[in-house]
Amino acid sequence: MMVTVNTSNPYNTTPAEFPDGSTISIEAYINETSGVVSTGSFNVSLESPQGYIAKATMTYNSILRNWTGQIVVPNNTEGMSFLYVFGQSKGLYGFGFTQLFLGYYVSYSDPPAVPYLVQTGVPILGAVTLINGNPIMGNVTLNLTVESYSYLNNTYYITYSTPVTVVNGYLMHFLQANIPYGVTLLETQGAYGAIPFYNGAMLQGSIILGNVVAEPGVAAPGTDIFVQGIANGPLFTPDNNASMNTTLYSTITFYLLNSKGIPISNVTNNFFQSINQGIQLWASTRTYECNSRIP
Repeated sequence: MMVTVNTSNPYNTTPAEFPDGSTISIEAYINETSGVVSTGSFNVSLESPQGYIAKATMTYNSILRNWTGQIVVPNNTEGMSFLYVFGQSKGLYGFGFTQLFLGYYVSYSDPPAVPYLVQTGVPILGAVTLINGNPIMGNVTLNLTVESYSYLNNTYYITYSTPVTVVNGYLMHFLQANIPYGVTLLETQGAYGAIPFYNGAMLQGSIILGNVVAEPGVAAPGTDIFVQGIANGPLFTPDNNASMNTTLYSTITFYLLNSKGIPISNVTNNFFQSINQGIQLWASTRTYECNSRIP
């Protein structure tokens, strides 16, 4: 059984684009060897990057000789998606699909991928368009979300969310919130696109070495772990000297965590000493100190 799926195309884009709350009109032409299939049971489902988000029943149109249905796009869905039509008639099964795009597309110019301090405020600038590049005209309300990264679970989780109004395609917002320090991802629900940045002093340039050059790092009992920290201070803070002071005068605490994320030892060192000498940290159940070894 052959199933050909078509949809409406309100913006004449390729693929067809449907924002939150819009209605997708579906037509399916279903045929088998003897001709058009006019009886049976057929359904349509919508799958987005967020998962299966909607489903509807198809009905036969005897005038157009096709199967029709409608699905309303749920809120806060975006990205390349698939529409599936499937079912059976007289013991024969059929399946067909088409690709479409849900929501709008957003590109950010600020913040760039440098350290910021969200607690004191970060300017957010972006453009919201259709996938063909045409700006969204009028006022559109989207949900701006901030997601913090958990290296223990290797996943992002939402730590802040706020509605923002996009005017004629321009997204402008001053983001200020208390969120965890570290790798942060900025997304807009209802518009596909994201930008990463670092909240707080960035230690991404730090060196962590065991005695075996391997990935992931290897440190056997009786061997050393060497850490040399390099801190880049957040930009655009109320104190213009904050970034320089962070780099030159910070105190850094290094933690050794077990597989459950529980700290089993730590050491605190003045950062100026870290730059010149490095810090040798020994994986031990005691506190970090020079000339200690992994038991």
